[in-house]
Amino acid sequence: MIPRYLIYTILCFSSASIGYYAGYRVTKPIQVQETYKPSIVQSDGSVVLERKPDAKAKPKQIIPPGSKVERIVSVEVETEKPTTHVAVDLTIVSEPDGGKRVVASSPDGRIIGSTDIPVAPILIPRVQNWTVGGLYSPSTRRYGGFVQYKKGPYVAQVLAMSDNVYVGVGINF
Repeated sequence: MIPRYLIYTILCFSSASIGYYAGYRVTKPIQVQETYKPSIVQSDGSVVLERKPDAKAKPKQIIPPGSKVERIVSVEVETEKPTTHVAVDLTIVSEPDGGKRVVASSPDGRIIGSTDIPVAPILIPRVQNWTVGGLYSPSTRRYGGFVQYKKGPYVAQVLAMSDNVYVGVGINF
């Protein structure tokens, strides 16, 4: 016969392993795959850059130690006046599909070519709204469980312990 403490130990470790794995699967960030999109010239003359994903692209600059390359941007400008100085303004914008685009404009000329190369994938963290758990009271030897739901700053929960049921609301901060 198997000792009772060994059964409880196996159940405890099995439950913890399943809970850890389930929690990892729920909290694992969603990876957004950016795809090709052509450039768009806007009414003010600015350009939403062409997006060409390439995970193997290398930047032309020396990257500071510890930094992570996310995008490589290349812009060609045709100047309207003879000058040696050309200013290019770049803005990174988020799209509804989770991707990012770069908008470029220049007060010194017209942009005639541009490329935005996403190198690293975008990770979107999942928002966890639900929590479930088990309860045990060693003093009364009663078991129970709870369910909790979060929406914005508000929290609602239901707790059941043997013959009692509790309902609670609160604010998450």
